[in-house]
Amino acid sequence: MSDDSIRDSLSSAFDKVGGTSSASTPPAAVAAPVTPPASQPQAAAPTSTTTPAGAQSTAAVDAARPTSTTTPAPSEGGQGDASSAAPPATPATSEAPKPSAIPPPKAPQSWRPAAREKWAALPAEVQQDITRREREMAVAYQESAQHRKLAEGFQRVVSPFAGMIQAEGGDPFKAVGTLLQTAAALRTAPPAHKAQLVANIVKTYGISIEDLDAALAGHAPPPGQQAQQQPVDPEAMASRIRQEVIQGMQQQHRSTMGARAQQETEAFLASGEAEFMDDVRDDVADMMELAAKRGVALTLKDAYNRAVLAHPDVSKVLKQREQAQQANAAQASTQRARDATSSIRTTPAASPAPKDDSVRGALETAWASASGR
Repeated sequence: MSDDSIRDSLSSAFDKVGGTSSASTPPAAVAAPVTPPASQPQAAAPTSTTTPAGAQSTAAVDAARPTSTTTPAPSEGGQGDASSAAPPATPATSEAPKPSAIPPPKAPQSWRPAAREKWAALPAEVQQDITRREREMAVAYQESAQHRKLAEGFQRVVSPFAGMIQAEGGDPFKAVGTLLQTAAALRTAPPAHKAQLVANIVKTYGISIEDLDAALAGHAPPPGQQAQQQPVDPEAMASRIRQEVIQGMQQQHRSTMGARAQQETEAFLASGEAEFMDDVRDDVADMMELAAKRGVALTLKDAYNRAVLAHPDVSKVLKQREQAQQANAAQASTQRARDATSSIRTTPAASPAPKDDSVRGALETAWASASGR
């Protein structure tokens, strides 16, 4: 696979998967705090007491009073039927939906790796404003891509004639406009105007009438004169056909390898392992091109790992992360050791039994000493 196809495959795959991820990432919405619904108070059931009637406390009466303000309809006899009265309706409490967790915006890939490491320390409002600005710049860059392409193409066309244009006034737009006006007049103007334009061209550029007549006469070959065909060389034709077949096979092989490399690149970029690809993009392409020239198999992941280690800023960030992980691991190990030490409980030693001064005690002590030996 040619060098250009490798670099083009990497560039197109990167632009398709991760080139503008930082600009298209929507800003994280600040979730409003959700207040849990207050539980409905339950009516306290009246409790029987040994206090005589009329001596109940006011608090007990208030607790037994129903909370509903709905008055039951009286029965036919004018007395309220307690058994037919509907219980007070308790409104159903529904749990508020939990807000979905929105991932925070990522740091812009256009930032240096050391600056991206400080992205998490910025306030959420600042992150959102930076993300919005980066997205607007990305949209403007995409919209102006067609204009940049047109300007670059125009520059390539007129650059070989820059000296002549400068000698005639130094305005490439005016020079191209004059040529286009002349071409349009030669196509659409009346015959007399066309003849006048040709006469001006002949006079301006010093074309003699004799040379013009000879050139005009040369367009019509003499009657009866036919172009003589050159004899065909079979070996030359076979060599040309063989060369065309080989070139076609090579082109097909390059196309296949380019498509495969692009698929591998897209898969690697989508895996999330290429955090610093935007910083080492050119270095990775150079490594893979050099490996292809030498005939050495080099995967995109290996080239990326080598590139990030060779990049001064990226390698510094990776080293700081590794040191932070080691420090956190050591701190966690120390904390676990402290927790294990604090969980060990010391039991007090048993107090010695009181000394027995009797004859039985002396015999038991002597027997225990003899058994211990």
